[in-house]
Amino acid sequence: MSYKPIPKAEYDAVVAHVQHFYVEAITQAHPERFAQGAHADARIQGAGLDELLAPFLAGRGNQPEWKSRIDVLGITPTTAAVRLEFEWGTPPALQGYTDFLNLVKFDQGGWKIVNKVFHGYLEQ
Repeated sequence: MSYKPIPKAEYDAVVAHVQHFYVEAITQAHPERFAQGAHADARIQGAGLDELLAPFLAGRGNQPEWKSRIDVLGITPTTAAVRLEFEWGTPPALQGYTDFLNLVKFDQGGWKIVNKVFHGYLEQ
């Protein structure tokens, strides 16, 4: 007999975590919320960046017009990989970011974002 190792509720928990502690933290300018949902050593990498994520995001936010989509690409009992699409504007001037977030489920504290790599689709 074979058992499904990861219940749907765990996927839902990862999506809810990213929505609350990342998407809403950025779009509603709540850096303290992000800090609660991320590991203290979480990093951002991409476009020449390699630095701690919380200070990078602290000065950003309040983007209520941004739309988002969250996809769980893979999940294990203790890790998850998530693709997050942000977009704003209208075609042909549509802009946005594709973020890939890695999360770890800690014994104490549950899911935490541990790193982000990204690509920006921005006006030049």
